[in-house]
Amino acid sequence: MKKIIISMMVTVAMVLFVSCEMAQNPLGYVDYADSRNAEPAEQPVDEAPVEEVSEPVESPETEVVETEPETESLIGTIGAGGGYIFYAKDEPSDGWQYAEVSMFDLTSGTGVTWYEAQTMIADYSSNGVTDWTMPTIDDLILIDTNLHSKHIGYLNASYWSSTGTDNGAILLQVDGTGTLYWMIGKNNGIFVRAVHKY
Repeated sequence: MKKIIISMMVTVAMVLFVSCEMAQNPLGYVDYADSRNAEPAEQPVDEAPVEEVSEPVESPETEVVETEPETESLIGTIGAGGGYIFYAKDEPSDGWQYAEVSMFDLTSGTGVTWYEAQTMIADYSSNGVTDWTMPTIDDLILIDTNLHSKHIGYLNASYWSSTGTDNGAILLQVDGTGTLYWMIGKNNGIFVRAVHKY
């Protein structure tokens, strides 16, 4: 009998407890008032990846090497006839592109006359090349200027040229004081070099 009374009392207590709860919140809503008044929790922020900025790298300085034109690089080299090239054109004209001079004087001693020089050149042959000629005064100046700068093919005397008149020819004289040229009689004894243009 006592157990029944106790069970009934527990049941009544539970009913009263539920009734009180329903009276306070009849629809069973959850009260979020406290959560509305509370400060919102910090949301995690996706941080963008930080790009690494490297220090600018200076490109190495490129050394500029000046090269001489191909025609100039040929000056002082050996030509088809075994002589020194003293002049070269960019392209052929007037039947030739390169001009060479014999490596050595064709005369010795006190030199030869202009007429004898012409005969010597006509008979001269080198590397199978036989069409050598007497240089003009312009040829002699180029030989002296271009080859002297290369320290080869020195002209160190007076040389006949094909430039002149019936009675005289212009010669080029090279000595320690400089380079000179003037008209002289063809019967004088002067040195000679041969020129080949091809």
